[in-house]
Amino acid sequence: MVNFNQLGKIIQRDVSISYKLLRFINSAAFGIPNEVHSIRHALNLLGVNEFKKWISLVLLSQIGSDKPNELMINSLIRAKFCELTAENIGQKAKESHFFLMGLFSLIDAFLDHPKAEILRELPIPGEVKAAILEEEQQGKLGLVLRLVIHYEQSKWDTVAQVAAQLNIPENDILSHYLTSIKWANDCSF
Repeated sequence: MVNFNQLGKIIQRDVSISYKLLRFINSAAFGIPNEVHSIRHALNLLGVNEFKKWISLVLLSQIGSDKPNELMINSLIRAKFCELTAENIGQKAKESHFFLMGLFSLIDAFLDHPKAEILRELPIPGEVKAAILEEEQQGKLGLVLRLVIHYEQSKWDTVAQVAAQLNIPENDILSHYLTSIKWANDCSF
């Protein structure tokens, strides 16, 4: 069980992380009506699952600090798109897996090493790794990743085919993608 009091004390020791947490929780991406001024309050609002996502975002943004900002934005778009799509296909309980899959789908571009080498060291679920490595293209994770990649590439026939396999209305894909773009742009690190 996560102890937010202890975690808050650790985060408060790092000005950069504290700043990023408060900036994120008060951003339009999170949609909190009143400003949050304390680390503890921010952690309580985020909860465990959202905190895990947020810390993954922070770490990825730091390892990609020498890369074009568009790479980070694209990773964020993919992460949010995959998370939103998870709910559409009855995978809400695994939406964090979908988020991580989208987030780390471009990890090779961040680190300039092959995906397989990087993922071998990354402590994420095996099914997420398999989807990123395109070893599992027919499972829900693999199909959603294929969907977003083909959408980015404007391969509309393939998008329609994958959408049909997932039983997702094509209008939902557009809606998820636009929501993801807005969210990614609001999550500046």
